[in-house]
Amino acid sequence: MGKGKLILICQSGGKFVTDDDGTMTYTGGEAEAIDINHETTFDDFKLKLAKLLNLEYTSLSLKYFLPGNRRTLITMKQEKDMKRMYDFHLSSVTAEVFITGQYGFQSEAVVSPGTRRHHVAYGNVANVPIQVITGTPEENNLADINMRSRKVAPRITSDTSGLVDIPVTVSTNPVGPAKSTSKKIKTKGKKSLVSNISNLTPKSSKQSFIGSNPGIKSSPPMSLSVVCGVTTSSPRTVSKRRRVMEEPSILLQDENVTDTRRRSLRNRGEIRKPDIETYYPEIEDLDYEREINYSISEANDGSVESLVASWKRCITGVGQGFESVVEFRDALQKYAVACRFGYRLRKNESNRACGVCLVGGCPWKIYASWVPSESVFRIKKFNRRHTCGGESWKSAHPKKNWVVGIIKERLQENPNQKTKNIADSIFQDFGIELSYCTIRRGIDEAKGGLHTSFKEAYKHLPHFVNKVVEANPGSMVNLVVGEDRRFQRLFLSFQSCLHGFQTGCRPLLFLDAIPFKSRYHEILLTASALDGDDGVFPVALALVDVETDETWRWFLEQLKVALPSLQALTFVSDREKGLETSVLEIFENAHHGYSIHYLMEDFMRSLRGPFLGDGKPSLTYYLLAAARADRLDGFKVYTEQIRRVSPRAYDWVMQIESKHWACALFEGEPYSHITSDVAEIYSKWIEESQETSIVQKLVAFVNKIVELVNSSQEKSKPWFSQLVPSKEESLAEECKKASTLKVFFCSDTLFEVHDGSVQLVDMSNQTCSCYGWKPTGLPCQHAIAVLNTKGRNLYDYCSSFFTVDSYRLTYSVALGAVASDLALVENEGSSKEEDEQVLPPLFSRVQGVEKRIKDRKRGRSVCCTKCGGVGHNKATCKDD
Repeated sequence: MGKGKLILICQSGGKFVTDDDGTMTYTGGEAEAIDINHETTFDDFKLKLAKLLNLEYTSLSLKYFLPGNRRTLITMKQEKDMKRMYDFHLSSVTAEVFITGQYGFQSEAVVSPGTRRHHVAYGNVANVPIQVITGTPEENNLADINMRSRKVAPRITSDTSGLVDIPVTVSTNPVGPAKSTSKKIKTKGKKSLVSNISNLTPKSSKQSFIGSNPGIKSSPPMSLSVVCGVTTSSPRTVSKRRRVMEEPSILLQDENVTDTRRRSLRNRGEIRKPDIETYYPEIEDLDYEREINYSISEANDGSVESLVASWKRCITGVGQGFESVVEFRDALQKYAVACRFGYRLRKNESNRACGVCLVGGCPWKIYASWVPSESVFRIKKFNRRHTCGGESWKSAHPKKNWVVGIIKERLQENPNQKTKNIADSIFQDFGIELSYCTIRRGIDEAKGGLHTSFKEAYKHLPHFVNKVVEANPGSMVNLVVGEDRRFQRLFLSFQSCLHGFQTGCRPLLFLDAIPFKSRYHEILLTASALDGDDGVFPVALALVDVETDETWRWFLEQLKVALPSLQALTFVSDREKGLETSVLEIFENAHHGYSIHYLMEDFMRSLRGPFLGDGKPSLTYYLLAAARADRLDGFKVYTEQIRRVSPRAYDWVMQIESKHWACALFEGEPYSHITSDVAEIYSKWIEESQETSIVQKLVAFVNKIVELVNSSQEKSKPWFSQLVPSKEESLAEECKKASTLKVFFCSDTLFEVHDGSVQLVDMSNQTCSCYGWKPTGLPCQHAIAVLNTKGRNLYDYCSSFFTVDSYRLTYSVALGAVASDLALVENEGSSKEEDEQVLPPLFSRVQGVEKRIKDRKRGRSVCCTKCGGVGHNKATCKDD
């Protein structure tokens, strides 16, 4: 450490508050100032804090921030951690340290720091359990409460072959000659282990067993009775054991005597230095098994850092016990993650387990087995040294239970987390990079424990249907299952939506099919209308196991039952669905058109060069203008423009029946101004609940519809205009443009409007040659100029569906939300009888996947923009 003095501001009793930028602020509590220097030891500093703050010594936890970083707390647990902290703040005068611990300082429970680290262990010394019981009640109060009736087992991490367990019992009976039926061990120039108790209790070590009061006298010498069990071995091995057994007094001598004795023994070759680092248990390690935290919520400060720090003590050493091999495996996995190394279980049985490092030649090894007499799974051997240099961590792969446990905690915080986000958070917190498939399987396993599994969720569909009807009486819900009880179809239409469509919406329905993105690849069929503000209004929906002509026909039949009105309806769908026949057969006087949105997408995908004239970008404009033209001559003008640019594009357009998409030829409700994807809002709702079961997804989807209807109802209450706000704005903009136009009378109903070009306005048919009146339902600038000239009211020529009254009629009936507590839904649903349970549909490949495979096999033809040929481009064209 440096040689300057550092003042530590020691704070305790408060709590951390995280700001919006992630920085932490410590509020409340009390603070004390302590100065340290390069000579201050960690134990002395920790003991001083315990006395000063009146906290239990063994429970202290010390943390600090790095200079300039208020987001991450660093823990101090040993001498080198304190040295690092001192070096980090070498250029500072003060530093903050945050202390947590249990209230109440106990001086008699503290072992003197000066004697804690002076015990010397030899290479082949066995574990020596020692039980200490003092003689009189007065003397019992003087003894260390942690040493009074406890077995202290120093853990030696060197090779344990040939070791001998020496149980030593210290009794307080009157001192008398030790009697033994065994033969006395004879050694040259060395005292026996039982010869004199004074050899085991030198003056320097007696103080560790006495309280802090200097006026108290020490206890009288205590007798020892030693029983040594030695296994049969070679004379040379027995001689080594005797030498080790005859020198245990060194373990309790003071520091100077210990060093001198070790040097003399090493010079005579009677002792060898341990090959690996020896671990000495601290006082808090003895009761550690009752203090392990396995979850983030149980950690001291709730952070991942404290969780990982607790995992480092899941494995403490030889002698640690577990209830079962499962608990041992779990602790070993957490220990490996915290210490950042990889391992494999060479033996993995119910009564024993042996783990080795993933890198061959690395000496790390642990062995544990079941002890029947104690009914505990105990660690027998443990070599904690690694020589692989961290190579095992590069190929480490955590066990399934650990992955599932971590994912389950993250899903409890946010059930809708995406797979990639979970993988990123695990890598950021633990440094483990897991594949997408591993995280997906972990999510499935975790959700099987958090809620019901994806398969079992289908049996709660009948209960879901009942809940929907209870919340919204009069709604039409129809669940269809097969003879094998497998799910097939579910139709749903709210009474509120049916009433709103019939009273306030245009007789226009858009039919779409959206992947439901569930485990069994169901398809959501929807029938949507547009409100007066051109917002999507759900009328009916159906969840089917597969999209076919049969399921579409069934959906339309159910829709016919829900809408028995004789009003002529206009249906709009993707032309590739082939729904024209089913629509016209089921609904009388109905009209069927092709969606402009999907028509434009198909047109762009089919374009192949060469492109002449205005080029490829102009083709989409001409196609949209042809669709919106309200007269046949206008339609022909724009299709001719398409032919001039690309004859192939013209042929593609003309092969599609114009009566299903061109406004000039279409007999139903105009819709060509709707070029957006009406079903896009449904896809967003499904995406938000993608990682949930079928019932959860349906509940979330239904509640989205409820929220849409109820919020639209509240939104329209403060409106006082005649038209909805968006239409009022559009009409105002057109009025500004109309103020500069010139109007010429051609007849009583036909007018010419000049704005740099000539536009014809037909008042009888409410059309304009700019194609901006009839398709949209609002007068265009040219029609407004004519109406102003004739002194007519503009609102009389606006569609009645755009009025505020129609909008309020659409959302006049509020919807009731379905219970979002899925645990309650599933528990209540589980009471259904076995014959009412529903099984998931049979798995089948998605049609979109098959289509992509076919397209990939077919490939894409290359077209030359120079000569128009196929199979080459202009760079390789041979045409001069």
